[in-house]
Amino acid sequence: MSNPIIMLAGLPGGGKSTVGAKLEERLKDYDLHSFLQVRRDLGHKRYRHKQNRNVFRELYRRTEESLKSGRGVILDNTYTTQGGRQPVYEIGKDYGVDVLVLECYCSEKEAKRRMRQRPASDGLVVEPRDPKAYDKLAQRWQDISTDLDIPANQHISYLRYNTKTNDVQEMHVRDAVRPLVDSIRQIIILVGKNTTQFLCR
Repeated sequence: MSNPIIMLAGLPGGGKSTVGAKLEERLKDYDLHSFLQVRRDLGHKRYRHKQNRNVFRELYRRTEESLKSGRGVILDNTYTTQGGRQPVYEIGKDYGVDVLVLECYCSEKEAKRRMRQRPASDGLVVEPRDPKAYDKLAQRWQDISTDLDIPANQHISYLRYNTKTNDVQEMHVRDAVRPLVDSIRQIIILVGKNTTQFLCR
């Protein structure tokens, strides 16, 4: 059986990309797949909504390839809505693995500060630097805890991680993912305490 899927969710500037990189570096047998990296691999020079279907198709193709090989998956995207998160839950169910949602967040002020410090485009699409992108996605945000009320989602666990204060809150943790949760706690809290670079994105 494959390792669980770790779904990184949260608004721009919340620290998802940095958290994902550290988890991939320190967890054994995990692959990191991000929505942004797929766009870049496909050669997209700017964000266009009409491209999303093909990007998600490729993102989840990569996810399934990792699961088929027995590896765990770290998915990095905003996942603002329940409808957007549900396909990941269904992939987990299809492959018989748990899904651990790790919501990365911080204050709006801090998130927008981080966004303004992001690097400019290198010719391909990059993470948004305009704080207006935060406002747009914040209006669409749907509480992740409501996902747990759906009967088909009994294989879901949920953590919230404040990347500014370095605080982890367990919203719902299944016994099956307890060892993974403990490992994640050690990784993000340790790294968060020892480097300012960890919380820059």
